[in-house]
Amino acid sequence: MLVYTFFSPIARGALLKNPGPEYALAVTIVSRRRIYWILFILSLALFAGAFVLSIPLFTAKAAPAFLKAAGAFKEAKVFGLTVNSASSSAAAVLATCLFSAVSLGYILFSFRKTVSPEIFFFSFWVLSLGCEAGRLLVFRFASEAVPVGWILLASRAVFGARILGLLCFFAAGLHAAGFRNEKLGSALGVILVAGWALAEALPFDTGVYETTLALRSGFSTLSLGLACLTGLGVVANLAYASFSSGEKSYKVVAMGASSALLGQLLLLTRWYPLVLVLGVFLLFFGSWLFISRLHAYYLWQ
Repeated sequence: MLVYTFFSPIARGALLKNPGPEYALAVTIVSRRRIYWILFILSLALFAGAFVLSIPLFTAKAAPAFLKAAGAFKEAKVFGLTVNSASSSAAAVLATCLFSAVSLGYILFSFRKTVSPEIFFFSFWVLSLGCEAGRLLVFRFASEAVPVGWILLASRAVFGARILGLLCFFAAGLHAAGFRNEKLGSALGVILVAGWALAEALPFDTGVYETTLALRSGFSTLSLGLACLTGLGVVANLAYASFSSGEKSYKVVAMGASSALLGQLLLLTRWYPLVLVLGVFLLFFGSWLFISRLHAYYLWQ
């Protein structure tokens, strides 16, 4: 039927007048392809920006004064080499941006196999990791004594992207657990409004920085707790999907989600190099499990 409608103008005209499920599926695939292309291009731009912004941190010969004043500049010996928190955190940002570009490229390349709503929402979480490039922009603004309003704006953009990403991941888990909403754009709109509202309500301690180059947020313990609860909610939804459907693939998907979220937590909150290496491994490995097993599951439905 799909082959016939593609080659037959009469059949295509009939479908345009009276769209059937085949045409709706084609529109869905085309729309998602465009969205994945946009997300992939954005991730490449974020990686390029992070690379340019990270150069001063790798070439600096002295510790940034504002980080030292805030007690946010640390040093450690790793295999006989002295590593500082500023350059290590910059490397962590580059790793998350690279992960974002690579993963979205893989999703774009492989999405024709399935039209998984879980991977659709997951892709926005992946892009949110590329938005960690904003941490380097915060560093640049602070080192050049840019007005504090711009520093706050960049900080809110970073935290807002984190919140939006986690909410999108949570939405992916809800779809796996049985939530059905064909209007994915409407769901994204609700997530966007809710996430940005939370980011706007979050207070920041101006002039107080973390070793991860981010401006310290108020209620940081509460923010971390909410992030952990969201992550547990994602894993719980995927585990429930496995239990309710009897599909073992969702157990592997849940393991992948756990690994990816733990990797994200390490890369966003720690600076010690060996911990960051572990975080990168967990992030890449968990995301590969998540995407590949969902593709395999939907391919056989």
